[in-house]
Amino acid sequence: MRKIIGIILEILFIWMCVIPVCAQDGGCVVVKDRASFYQEISKQILSHQKSKVYITDVGSLGNDLDELLNGYYYHYDADNPTASGSYLCYYMESWKVEYYKGGRYGDGHNCKMEVIISYSYPKNETDIYLKKMKELAASLKKDTDYKSVKAVHDYLIKNYEYDHSMVNRSDYDGYMTGKMVCQGYCTAAFYLLSEMGIPARVVLGSSEDYQKDTDHAWNVVRVDGKWYNMDVTWDDGGWLPDYTFFLKSDADFYQHTREGYYDYDKDMALSSYPVRDPKRTIGGCIIFLVIIIDAGMIIRRKRRQQEE
Repeated sequence: MRKIIGIILEILFIWMCVIPVCAQDGGCVVVKDRASFYQEISKQILSHQKSKVYITDVGSLGNDLDELLNGYYYHYDADNPTASGSYLCYYMESWKVEYYKGGRYGDGHNCKMEVIISYSYPKNETDIYLKKMKELAASLKKDTDYKSVKAVHDYLIKNYEYDHSMVNRSDYDGYMTGKMVCQGYCTAAFYLLSEMGIPARVVLGSSEDYQKDTDHAWNVVRVDGKWYNMDVTWDDGGWLPDYTFFLKSDADFYQHTREGYYDYDKDMALSSYPVRDPKRTIGGCIIFLVIIIDAGMIIRRKRRQQEE
């Protein structure tokens, strides 16, 4: 009898711990599948809620909690792309889930999860940043998708530098400091293109970066009905854009390996987009990019030569 009472008290204790969170945040949210769960997580992030409680049924979201949470980093919301987990996940400093099952919650559901998030930046600051990004997207948009994609590609290269210290990682970090890593380049491109109505994705994978496999991120973008690879980071050769990794097919997008399966795989372009790489001239001079490898560091130098 004591054992049964102990179990009942434990269940009641869990119930009492969860109820105040529901009441504080306006009630628990019912999620039927992964898609609805990820959409609600995005709403939680955008509203900067620290804690939110979700009700579901055991098995509806899968049986592997780690796999469920990791899936958010690949989530794409076709109806609201800028609310995709593959973008918003980088605004979280950390998150955890407290998982309760075996009771009866809401309208008979048997699982309850409390998602607790710590945020990387204050909400008022990210709200200002996202508003400026919307305005920037409107100013960069051109009369064709190709011109718009190129405008985004060139803008990021001309206005940001790669952060070799690896401190400034996100697009927001880049906005604040002018420096960011691949994560920042590709998420900024994703947001701007999505605001323009141009389908794009953030891609996670690895790269053979100077004979060393490293984690890397880039974009794929759809132009004229086909998907192309675009790596703004690797095209940033300084203050002039390069187009070596701009709108490339898989065959021409060397030293990049995607993780997992993406829904656009079947529609990837078989050949690269026909890009005319303009002569990079300033004041009648052709600009050459010289890369010097010195003591393990890549040093970019620009050299001018009079046009003949």
